[in-house]
Amino acid sequence: MPAPHIWKVFRVSGLDQIRLTTAEDLRQLGTLDRKLWVALSCPISGLEFDDRTLVLMDRDKDGRVRVEEVIHAVAWACARLRDPAILFSAPSALPFTAFADNPEGQALIAAAKQVLVNLGKPDHGMIGIEDTADPSRIFAKSAFNGDGVVTAFQTHDAAIQELLTEILATRSPALDRSGEPGVDQQTLTSFIEDLAAYETWWEAGERAAAAGTDTLPLGEATPNAYAALAAVRSKIADWFARARLAAFDPRAAEPLNRDAAAYAAIASRDLGDLGEDIATLPLRRVEPGVDLELGQGINPAWAARIANFRTLVVVPLLGADRTILREADFQAIEHRFADFAQWTSDKKGAAVEKLGISRIRTLRMGDVTSKLAALIAQDQAVAGDLSALDDLGRLLLYGRDLITLLRNYLNFADFYAPDRAAIFQAGTLYLDQRSCDLCVRVADVGAHSTLAIHSKLCLIYCECLRPDAGKMVIAAAMTQGNADYLMVGRRGVFYDRNGRDWDTTVVKMVDNPISLLQAFWSPYKKFVRLIEDSIEKFAAAKEKAVQDVAAIKVQALPASTPPADAKKTAFDIARFAGIFAAIGLALGAIGAALGALIGAVAKLVWWQQLLVIPGIMLVISLPSVVIAGIKLRQRTLGPLLEGSQWAINGRVKISYRLGRVLTAQRRLPPGARRLGEDPYARNAARWWLAFFLLLALGGGLGGYWWMHRQIAVVPAVIMPEATPTPKATPTPEATPTPDSPPSAVSPVPTQGTKSVPF
Repeated sequence: MPAPHIWKVFRVSGLDQIRLTTAEDLRQLGTLDRKLWVALSCPISGLEFDDRTLVLMDRDKDGRVRVEEVIHAVAWACARLRDPAILFSAPSALPFTAFADNPEGQALIAAAKQVLVNLGKPDHGMIGIEDTADPSRIFAKSAFNGDGVVTAFQTHDAAIQELLTEILATRSPALDRSGEPGVDQQTLTSFIEDLAAYETWWEAGERAAAAGTDTLPLGEATPNAYAALAAVRSKIADWFARARLAAFDPRAAEPLNRDAAAYAAIASRDLGDLGEDIATLPLRRVEPGVDLELGQGINPAWAARIANFRTLVVVPLLGADRTILREADFQAIEHRFADFAQWTSDKKGAAVEKLGISRIRTLRMGDVTSKLAALIAQDQAVAGDLSALDDLGRLLLYGRDLITLLRNYLNFADFYAPDRAAIFQAGTLYLDQRSCDLCVRVADVGAHSTLAIHSKLCLIYCECLRPDAGKMVIAAAMTQGNADYLMVGRRGVFYDRNGRDWDTTVVKMVDNPISLLQAFWSPYKKFVRLIEDSIEKFAAAKEKAVQDVAAIKVQALPASTPPADAKKTAFDIARFAGIFAAIGLALGAIGAALGALIGAVAKLVWWQQLLVIPGIMLVISLPSVVIAGIKLRQRTLGPLLEGSQWAINGRVKISYRLGRVLTAQRRLPPGARRLGEDPYARNAARWWLAFFLLLALGGGLGGYWWMHRQIAVVPAVIMPEATPTPKATPTPEATPTPDSPPSAVSPVPTQGTKSVPF
């Protein structure tokens, strides 16, 4: 039993992946456990990869390339190469020495030599993808190309060229490899069969005519004459019917000739094409008792057909001097062709009728069709040398692309490599002072985002427009920085892999944590936004209340109201007073909170006081950081690609370090120097001064509130209860009588009342 193949493994972002380095690795690819493949299938379009290669690999033509199809393509290429290790160099051309020394390889060499001969490079010794990309260029100067199709360019025989023209005029052509229309054996055979069938049918008519019937009133010219009659029969019958109606009542002549409105409707357009609206007018002017004049006065749209009818039908049957057609003459002509019309219903080989019976008999008796058949056979004779032409093109594409595909399918080596890009990376998006390299094409934003949200990546969907390329939608992953200024509607620029720039607009966002730093500051930013929103809402409510009160008072004023400016001034003062009051209340609340915090901190030991601010910040930010850390550890590429029709087998994680590579932030070039200071920058000293003043104000207000609270609770907390005084016996004099006035002396405090020493 042979020893198992030893595979080489590399690990990136926690994922073990197979590395291909030798020809034996390629030969043994089919034995590798499918669970070790990073991808299980990929689409054949929408990738930065040659679609021709993927189409060739897609054996079941379902629009996807699966693992078994990749394995089959690798095995097919290895069987036709002397050393499959040449695939690792991704050659765009192969020397003849690279082909295997077996029947398959030798057939490819024969095809390659014939292609180079046709291209005028017989001694080149190497064939490339560009040599086989355009078959029309390969066979443009070749007399025979092995496809069994003969064109007019492949022979100098005038008789054969004439025959080819006649065949192509009667049936659909076969396309030669050069791209020219031609005739193959099947087309020639059907043409010969039609010749025989038509001649047999014609001979039956001749026998009927010899027996006394009027089957061929004009002999060989009868088919063309009948066709000319059929082209004008209904129009001539229409004119005679109008003439009979006008003879019945002369008043009908004007309406039957159409009124001026019909001509006015077409007078404004270009009449050069004599369109259908002109053809619907009468054949010529209708007059009672007048025969049909076949010369001047015919409707221009019918003039050519009437002239052909006169030449092929009227002159042979009625005489060359006939320019007038009576209705009885017309009926006699139709009667003459009645037997032919009945015989025509059984016509065989109608496709070749336009050649005429004389030409058909000449072709039947001659050898020109045999000569054309010989040329077709001669062309097919070289098919053996070119039978492997398609396989040659396949091998050249596989030789260049197979290893690239495996580095984005078996493993994701190209994705992790700093100097290469994966085939699913469409380009680079520049937005918000960042560049994003993880951009994938998207067909349906809704369907893609439903799946891609599970990647735990912050995704931005952008619509990309370019005048010469139309519209494209991409999904870009933001893996560094923050999302403060990322929003729907923002514009950027996208550069595809060919260096073309596209105008982009953000159309959708999938919000997920981008970094731990963003998560740390997130609660404070939310708190600031909450304060701003609260102040705005409170100020708006106050402003509305002031406006309502002002409106009520204005409505209650007498007719002699103050001028508009006075109203506006009073309104503005009230409005701003409400806003300042709201801001004052907000600052008071903040100051009270700071005061309480300062009071609590003042009770701590000095080393505890040093830990208060970091501890508070940790308590506030820790939940957000923990949640963000969990999501950042869960970031994976799989759902992002699966939304674009991939099937990802392994967990391709996007680690923090990899995220810093996939998204780059704005940085000044090394060695850059700033020239001078920003004249419009904020004054940092003033901002810090304002901050400390606000902090001092809040602390003062908070301290005042804290002291007031202490004064209120000291008697109840730290002062002992006074010793109760024995109850004195009231004297009779002190006892009030019902008639005596109440005493002005305050009553003695009752037992249990606490005395306050102030």
